[in-house]
Amino acid sequence: MPKIHTTKYRVVGVYINLVLLALSLFMTFGMKIDSLRFWGAYGLFVSVVLFITYAVINQKIFTAFSLFFISFCIFQFGQFYLYGLGIKYDYVFEHPFYSKFALEKHMWIVVKFTLLSIQALMLAGVLVG
Repeated sequence: MPKIHTTKYRVVGVYINLVLLALSLFMTFGMKIDSLRFWGAYGLFVSVVLFITYAVINQKIFTAFSLFFISFCIFQFGQFYLYGLGIKYDYVFEHPFYSKFALEKHMWIVVKFTLLSIQALMLAGVLVG
């Protein structure tokens, strides 16, 4: 069984990840924020901070895990990133053909669950290295 690395930077990275995860959980369950633009911008901020933390800890930008993390973020949260940046992207969420999927209740579940999944994935990546 591989040991978890306990270097100073890795411990700091875990703390940063846990603080962001706690903040996200509080905002998800404790606050009523109903703005796709906010969640997209917040998700972009969290993803960038976690990626930079991972790159600093491992002293490499491109590893197998970092490429997996980037692709996971883009494919799972990419449209929310576009909304967070203020780009008008009306293919899925506002198009009449997809109106059954784009119920507001479902969108909040998707955006919050995906953001928590991104953070859990990076926590595992930082712990294992």
